[in-house]
Amino acid sequence: LDSRYKILLLSEKVHPDIAAIKSVLDKNKNYEVELENTTDFTHNIENYNLIILFHLNKKTSQLLQKIKESNVSVLMISNSVNTSLITQIYSGFSVIGKNKNQEITTDFNPNFSKFSISPSLRNYIQDLPPLQSPFGTYTYPISAEVLLFQKIGMYTTEKPFVLLDESNNRKIGLILGEGLWKWRINDRKEGEIHKNFDELISKIS
Repeated sequence: LDSRYKILLLSEKVHPDIAAIKSVLDKNKNYEVELENTTDFTHNIENYNLIILFHLNKKTSQLLQKIKESNVSVLMISNSVNTSLITQIYSGFSVIGKNKNQEITTDFNPNFSKFSISPSLRNYIQDLPPLQSPFGTYTYPISAEVLLFQKIGMYTTEKPFVLLDESNNRKIGLILGEGLWKWRINDRKEGEIHKNFDELISKIS
């Protein structure tokens, strides 16, 4: 029997963040990874263990409803344009703003408890190029745990950049921004290319 962990990557458009995340997942022989366009996707949602959604848009509303009605774990990667669509799957989350992005870096939440982080990854996160994240006021359920907070300049905010939760027997994750490909290409210590980025994405997945 094929016992591999089946991961579906769904997107409406091509984006370097998709390639960055897929490059990590493809390294794991226990994962079976499929990349599909949201417009062309016709398979059964229940065939997968994890669905990773990139850059949701209004055209995907029907598909989002099918995902909502399933119990499949979901990781949503969002930008300022589509944060309102997240609530179709993850009630209790919202960003109230003007559909604009702002430049941010990130900082670890020392109280995060779902999994451990290596000292190498902690150090790596402290010195990375900025990303673009939705600007606004964030609301999310108290059951959620923030892995990475948004940092503006030297100030660490309470706004999440990576957030993980379990809702109605389903695991839900959010990565609230764009530019992860920049993190990957900056992970190039001699003999350990992409080691930290791989750890981050693998543990979230």
